[in-house]
Amino acid sequence: GGVDSSNLLAMAVRNARRSGTASVVPVAFDFGGIGDDRPHLRALCSHLDVKPVRIAPSDGAAYGLRDRVVDGAAHLSVPGAFVMAAMARMRSVGAQAVLVGESSELLLDSEAAVFGDFLMTQPLRALACAGRFTAIYETRRQSWRRLVGGPLLRHALPPFALALRYKSGRRRAAKHRLRELDWAGPRLRTFFATERQDPFPPPIYSQRERVRRLASSGVLMAQREFQSRWELACGLRVSLPYFDDDFVRFAGRIPSGAMFAGARERGLLRESMEGLVPDSVRYRMDKARPNEASAEAFAVLEGTPAFEDLLSLRELDAMGIVDAKRFGTAFQEFALDPRADPSLWGSLWPAITAEAYARWFRAFKTCNVDVTTSLVPSMVAS
Repeated sequence: GGVDSSNLLAMAVRNARRSGTASVVPVAFDFGGIGDDRPHLRALCSHLDVKPVRIAPSDGAAYGLRDRVVDGAAHLSVPGAFVMAAMARMRSVGAQAVLVGESSELLLDSEAAVFGDFLMTQPLRALACAGRFTAIYETRRQSWRRLVGGPLLRHALPPFALALRYKSGRRRAAKHRLRELDWAGPRLRTFFATERQDPFPPPIYSQRERVRRLASSGVLMAQREFQSRWELACGLRVSLPYFDDDFVRFAGRIPSGAMFAGARERGLLRESMEGLVPDSVRYRMDKARPNEASAEAFAVLEGTPAFEDLLSLRELDAMGIVDAKRFGTAFQEFALDPRADPSLWGSLWPAITAEAYARWFRAFKTCNVDVTTSLVPSMVAS
């Protein structure tokens, strides 16, 4: 029911029917809450004349914590047992490959720096677009400030002032993160306090430069490594079509202004979907938030012996990465009402994943195997 996944499903169904060589089975996670995908999925499947397989987060109960370490690496900073349940269901219906409709935002979202290039090359068209731009979870005034005011202001600043602005922003972000992670130990606090030497992005760049920066950042390789671990864990080929080499090269040839077609978030993608999906899906301006799914996933895990044991965080506490006592307090506050502040799940779960990895690593070392990998605070800070 999401825009990018709906486009992927519609294209897969059309191509399969034209070639007659494969059948397509839609698989969707079934949960409600803010930006509920389910009404859009019903409209989409009716339009395409397909029947979806629905997976509830609670279906992951049988898989518990099996997804913590895969191929000698920490895997997933969010609960993934219900993803493994989906993979198992797909294997049971004879699926040979899984197409995942995510990460298109890295190539197709309305990035302010790319809009700045549109503004510099076609100012009148860009201003007209910004004046009626519709974004997800953003007012029109906020869109104008982000797309027009932000790039122009940063472009006008001298290089030294721009560098100071970026450094100040990074320091504020690090302090904010530490306030969120008040259970951080001394090593994690040192990690956040260390000044990063990453290069600062230019205030304005083209869509071509955006794709070039993405390709040279290591993100594509990290995504492929991630999907490879899913393949090992679940026994199915996993593909991210939006990160296909040919598609990425194509995205790099799109003019900056074309990215904002229709004056909407992911405008070009939406325009390209005309006739493929219902307009109610194509023009939806909300996005599913996994608050309900996270609460259901937590309910499945809560109270299980393996999960309760991990919550002690004894390995991370011994290494000075977390303060286990403070973490326990923070987790109990979250557990009282997981729906009250779902963002806490994204802070707490990486520490639980890192604890599972630390224990696996210690057991691995006892086998007298020469290893070079080590646990670092950045795993907890993800």
